[in-house]
Amino acid sequence: MSSRLPLLAAAFALTFMACSPAMSADADPDAIIKYRKGVMDAIGAKTGALVAILKGDVDLKDALAPNAEALAASSNAAVITGAFRQNTDGQGNEQTKATAKIWEDWDRFEKAANDLQAAALDISKTAAAGELTSFDQLKPVLSQCGVCHKDAGFRN
Repeated sequence: MSSRLPLLAAAFALTFMACSPAMSADADPDAIIKYRKGVMDAIGAKTGALVAILKGDVDLKDALAPNAEALAASSNAAVITGAFRQNTDGQGNEQTKATAKIWEDWDRFEKAANDLQAAALDISKTAAAGELTSFDQLKPVLSQCGVCHKDAGFRN
């Protein structure tokens, strides 16, 4: 399971790099916002699946490792920061919860993306080893989500 993780991460990075010309400064803000939402929704979906399993809401422990692996791939910092590189604050018609603080404090946002990637990789390795057994072990990932969604004010 974990031997595929570097390949998945590389595939995400290559996909992003292949799409990056379309995400230039002249890209349609609505298209960028929709893309960004998709990137973040993937992270949220995999995190939600892990929470449901670890809290015992669903009895799918055999799905822990695949969901953790998908979370790690979805949490690729290059993909996250690439999705936000274009400042769309006040542009387009697409609804977004992203705030101008992302671009005002880009270094902090970039660090948060890198820290999320590291935490997700750790969870994936733990799950692949069959050692992801409690909700508390997921808290480092959830904490990283909170950095952007609460602490830094990157999201309304």
